[in-house]
Order: sequence, then C-alpha cells, then structure tokens
Amino acid sequence: MKKHLIAAAVAAAVAAPAMAQNVTIGGYMEAGLIKRDNADGSSNMTTNQFQGTSNIRFSVSEDLGGGLKANVVVKSEINPSTGQASDSQQPERGTAAAYENYWQEVTVGLSGGFGEVKVGRHDAVARDLGGLYRFMGNIGRVDSTFNPGGDAKANISYTSPTMNGFRVMGSRSFDRGTTASGTSTIAAGNGAVQSPQKIDSYMVRYDVGAARLAVGTTKTFDTLPATASQSTVQGFAGSYDLGFARVGVTAFDRKTAAAKVNVKAFNVAAPIFAGITGQIGFQKYEQKDSAREGDIMAIGLRYDLSKRTAIYGTYQTIEASTAGTPANFDFTRGLNLQNNATNGVKNAGYGISIGHTF
Repeated sequence: MKKHLIAAAVAAAVAAPAMAQNVTIGGYMEAGLIKRDNADGSSNMTTNQFQGTSNIRFSVSEDLGGGLKANVVVKSEINPSTGQASDSQQPERGTAAAYENYWQEVTVGLSGGFGEVKVGRHDAVARDLGGLYRFMGNIGRVDSTFNPGGDAKANISYTSPTMNGFRVMGSRSFDRGTTASGTSTIAAGNGAVQSPQKIDSYMVRYDVGAARLAVGTTKTFDTLPATASQSTVQGFAGSYDLGFARVGVTAFDRKTAAAKVNVKAFNVAAPIFAGITGQIGFQKYEQKDSAREGDIMAIGLRYDLSKRTAIYGTYQTIEASTAGTPANFDFTRGLNLQNNATNGVKNAGYGISIGHTF
C-alpha cells in the first residue's frame, strides 16, 4: 500500500510542471471567389483574405510563479488555393521562389506585472495601428505601403501594462549586417539578395469606455551603404461604438526621398438584420509633390452562421485622378484591385468567401 502511495506522489510531482504549461492550437481559414474588372481586362480567381489571411497558430504558455509567464508563439499564414504558405512570408526580403518555407511569427517571451517582452520574428508594434479603424478584417484596410514592418525579422518588442487606459509599445528589428565591402550578408535562398533593414516602431494606445485611440510611427532603414535610404510612416487611428453602429477613422503619412503620400480613411459598420452586419468605407490617397490622387470605396457584408463561421461579401472600387494614382499605391485590400486605374478610369470588383475561426 505504501509503495502505491509513494508511486502516486512521485507521479503527481512529475506531472505538476506539465500541468502548469498550456499548449493551444488556433487559427483562421477562409476561401472564396472574386471577379475583378480592371482597366486592362477582367479576371476571376480564388481569394483567402477578405476577413483575414488564413493561418494556423501554436501558442505555449507556462506559469513560472510570482505572476511571471513564459510564452512561445509559432504561426504560419496559408493560401488555401494552393495549399502553400502565404506569399507574404518572404525569407530575408527575397523573392517568391523561396517563400513557402518560412513562418510568419516565431517568438519567445516573458510577461508579468512589468508588461510583455517578445523576441523573434513578428510584426512591428505600430503596424496598421492595431486595425482600430476597421471592423470587417481586410475590408476597408489601407494600402500595405502604410503598414510596414510585417513579419519583421530579428525583432524585439515591449508592451507595457495598461495604466489608466494607456499602453505604450516599442519594437526594433535589428540589421542583420553587411560585409566590410558594403555588400549584404543576407542570402535570400532562391531569391535575389536584397538590402538588410532596421525597423523602429512605437505606438501609444488609449482605451476608455466605447472609444479606442492609437498614435504611432514606424521607420524603416535600408542600411546597405550603396543604397542607404529611409522611409517613415506616422499615423493616427480611432474608433467609437455608438451602440447602433461603430465608426472608425485613420490618417497616415508616408515619407521617402522620392515621394510624400498620405491617406485618410473612414469606416462605418452596423447590424442590418439578424446575423447580418454591413460596413462601408472610403479612402483618399494624395501625393503631396504632385496632383496625383486615388480614391477607394469598399462595401462589405458579413452573415454569421455561428460564432466561429461566417460568409463574407464585398464590392470595391478604385479610381484615380487625371494625373494618375500616387506613387507606392498598390491595391485595395481584400480584392487586390490593380493600381492601373489612371486618368479617371475606375477599376471594380466583387467577391464572396466563407471563413472559420478555430
């Protein structure tokens, strides 16, 4: 009897540390069809990014005692159309030839009363300012050039605890180095070797009642001597829940040696019928050193089949001024409409998808 009791006690002692560790698997999967009518012709294709990019995420959290926790995250974005990892996961700024072998986020960190510290590959803290201004995923999201620092490599970040509604965040993605001759030490697998980068990002967020506000800046430095350059994105975002509707606004400025472009965006989302939510948004892009302008309209609908599964529909347009679209103006998020809408020509598209969160 004593032997059984001793064995049970030993087993409990060994199992206790394992019980303090939590491992979870989650993510999001979405697939659908879109039709685009661009200035250079129409196209039909599948998509996976109306609400968000499909992904799978592994999270580990261990209670170290005294309010201290160890955290690990491993996340990969996936394209359901091809079964490959998302093409946003480029290794060392390489080309598409080597994308599929890399994870979007791999971090190890500690959290507690002091806040949270993370080290590894993850987004710059001010990227898209937390998406406060939009309510239906990528529908209504501003152009990607105003959201630098995605999947930043060799990145370390800090997020403070919330104090009177305020949180402060900062991150730095470290330069991986150059050789004595000034060439890059980064080899991009099967892709082209490109200049190493250093990314500094800072954000302050304030949540109070039905209002959420954020201001932030992200600076990207190309540190290769032969091509040294810098781009800076500064922005503000906010939203307010009116009860019957949610309203979001944002403004970003992007400055490079070649151009200064800004965007202002406005989104409104509200329930229409039982289980159906609608959102309409407008975006205005202006290039300060020229007369170029670009306008985007995005209408989205979400029909909730359950708490985790929904059907999405969207209609979006992009239209340029007579002088053309601003420099570094890429696409409408969700449909990826092309920026060849020049001299007043309007590109348009629509699509439908189904998404599930797990």
